[in-house]
Parts: sequence; C-alpha cells; structure tokens
Amino acid sequence: MLRNKISMAVLLAISLFAMVSSPFTLADTVDNPGDFVITATSGYIKVGTQQFNINPDSPPSIGGSVDTDGIVTIPISGIEFPDTVISVPLIGDITVRMEPQGDAMGALNPITGEANFSISLKVRLINSLLGSNCGIGPINAIMTTGSSGSLVGVLYDQSLGTATYVNNEFGVPRSSGCGLFGSIIDSFARLPSNPPNNEILLNVQYDPIITGS
Repeated sequence: MLRNKISMAVLLAISLFAMVSSPFTLADTVDNPGDFVITATSGYIKVGTQQFNINPDSPPSIGGSVDTDGIVTIPISGIEFPDTVISVPLIGDITVRMEPQGDAMGALNPITGEANFSISLKVRLINSLLGSNCGIGPINAIMTTGSSGSLVGVLYDQSLGTATYVNNEFGVPRSSGCGLFGSIIDSFARLPSNPPNNEILLNVQYDPIITGS
C-alpha cells in the first residue's frame, strides 16, 4: 500500500511539473491577452502547379484572440482571403476564392517565438461555365513558425510583432463539382497533388503586438 501511495505521489508530481513546463499550458506566457489581427504582408500559396502570390495592396488577414496561456482561437468569420483571378485554357478567367471551412485553433509563445495554427480552406472556382459548387478541397494545413517539409518559418518576434508561418506537408485533392471541365482544371493544376508539391508561406504582422515575459 505504501509503495502504491509513493508511486501515485511521484506520478502526480511529474504531471504537475509537465503542466507548468508546457509553453502553452498554465504558463501565463502572454502579458496582453485579447483580440488581434494577423495581416499577411507577403508570401504565397502554391496548389499543385499554381502559385498565388500575396498582394500587399489587398492582403489576407486573420483575426482572433489569445489568452494568457498562449492559446489562440480564430473564428471562421475572422479568416479573410481576397479573391484572385487565373486564366485556364478552354475556360477563360476563373475567380479563385479561398473559403474557410471552420474555426481555427493554435498557440503562440511570444517568449520563444514558437507559434502555430490550423486552417481548413476550400478553393472555390467561379466562372459561368462551371457549376456553382466547383472547387478544390477542403485543404487542411497546420501553419507553423518552425519547420514543415523543406520550408522553414521565422519565429515570432515580440519586439516587432512579425513572424513567418509555413506548411509544406498538406495534400490537395482533385477538383469537384466542375462538371465536364473538372478534368481540364485538374490537368491545368496537376491535381491531385501530394506533399511536398504544395506550399504555404505567409510573412505576417500582428496588431497589436503580443508580448510575453
């Protein structure tokens, strides 16, 4: 019985130490919790053979909140990607619209600079020749300031409020809902596209700057 009590005490002590040592659990790493907006100042999204560069005049933005433990919550309404246009043979100009598929979650440690968030997007393809449900996805990716495949991010800098998020490990399925033009779209973009042929790289600015100590 005494041995069991000692074992339980040791396990409890280890568990408490792990909770306190975790950078995102009960750590109080964030000094100014609350709402924030991330603006992508540059970067790109590559799906198959098609690369969409970030337009600094009309950048994507992600609005969410962070608590004192560095837990990040991003509602679907806070994820905004501007439309872009590509030209596809036999179809013409197609408006490409990134549509978030749900809320996002993540973590931010302003002290170490480690940060991540999950995101799920569907690429809506809009043209009068295509069906109303023509698109690609959903595409699920975990963005990180660390390494992902061959891409290496840049840790969050709490003096500047900047970071670089990357992902090089997500797959992209064939198009769907595009009728007879689906095969043309898939051939044009080389879909389906497996890792590491797809990439996301976002250089971002936080507003306000999230700090920790």
